[in-house]
Amino acid sequence: MKTATKVIAAVLIFLLLAGIIGIVLAFTNGGNEDFKTFYIEKDGKNILASETSDVVYAGTPVTYKVHYTFDVGKTEKRDYIVKILPNEKQDFDYTVDGKHTSWKELGEKAGLLFRIDKGEDSFTVTSLTGVENVMLDALGLIHPGKDVALPVDFDGEKPYFTLYVASYNESVKFFIC
Repeated sequence: MKTATKVIAAVLIFLLLAGIIGIVLAFTNGGNEDFKTFYIEKDGKNILASETSDVVYAGTPVTYKVHYTFDVGKTEKRDYIVKILPNEKQDFDYTVDGKHTSWKELGEKAGLLFRIDKGEDSFTVTSLTGVENVMLDALGLIHPGKDVALPVDFDGEKPYFTLYVASYNESVKFFIC
C-alpha cells in the first residue's frame, strides 16, 4: 500500500510540474519572451508575441479581446491602450507641397483612416478606406488641402500601419503590423 501511495504521489507531483511548465510556456510565447500578465485574443486564439502580423480589410471590423492573466474574479477592470501608429520598419519619405516628410514621424496621426471602438474588455478596429489608395487617402487626411506625393518606388503592399496595444501601465506592449 505504501508503494502505491508513493507512485500516485510521484505521478501527481509530475503532473503538477508539467502543468506549471505548460502554463509558463503558454504565457511566454514558448519561452521566447517574458511572462505575459496582459495579452490579447483574436478569433479565440491568444496573441502572446510582442510583434505579430495581421490584416485589417476596408470596412471589415476586426475585434480583439484583452485579458489580464491574474484578474480572474476581480470586478474592477483594468484599462488598456490601443492606437494606430506608423510602422517604423516601413519608413519612407514623401512630399507635402514639395517638402520631404518622414512617415514614421507622424505618430498617432497615421491612424486617421481607422476607427477604434474601445470597450471594457475588447476593441474593434475598422479601416475606413479601400486598399488601392490607402496611403494617399491617409496622407490627404493628415495634410488636408496640400499637394501630397508618394515616392515613385512606393510599394503599397507593405504593412505601413501598426496596431499598438498595451497594458494600462504599458509594461506589456503588442505591435501588430
